[in-house]
Amino acid sequence: TDIHISSIESWLTIEYGNNYSHPNCASNKAVNLYIDGEVVTAVEIPSTVTTIPYNAFYNCSGLTSVTIPQGVTSIGNDAFSNVNCEITVLATSPITLASTKVFSSDAWFVVPADNYDDYCAAQYWSDMKDRITRDDIYVQNLPLNAADNKSALQVEIGDENLPLVTNLTISGTINSIICIFHIVVIF
Repeated sequence: TDIHISSIESWLTIEYGNNYSHPNCASNKAVNLYIDGEVVTAVEIPSTVTTIPYNAFYNCSGLTSVTIPQGVTSIGNDAFSNVNCEITVLATSPITLASTKVFSSDAWFVVPADNYDDYCAAQYWSDMKDRITRDDIYVQNLPLNAADNKSALQVEIGDENLPLVTNLTISGTINSIICIFHIVVIF
């Protein structure tokens, strides 16, 4: 299903009577959003938006990233259901979620480092705390090296006061692991 819209901001202001009248839900198939004839893969919610309504991006499975600005204070049910990508949240206070059904179970979140604990403790966010990361931890998939057909994953932690990493999941085939640790001991 293809949906052509004029802007993300105008898309988020449309009110629907119920789920069945919302075009994202009508066919229950993957939805592609288009602006000016171009498929939208990265969504940056405009700073003027304060509420993301229910079903706003439901079934938009082609999205690869979403950025939610500081001014958003609430997100409706199923707003990002079936959107399996990184969602960067810039709000320094945890955004009010309508329920546990706002996001896909495969989405992951990057939140401000200073507010990480607040998000992990907030209602409904706490149910997703294993998928919340601080914005001062950077994970980068380095490009494939054509000469040796290898790529690498690089993890940088931007704050030496981070809590101990107790769980790291890597999906895919791993051919080798090289760990380099920089340890500073202060007496």
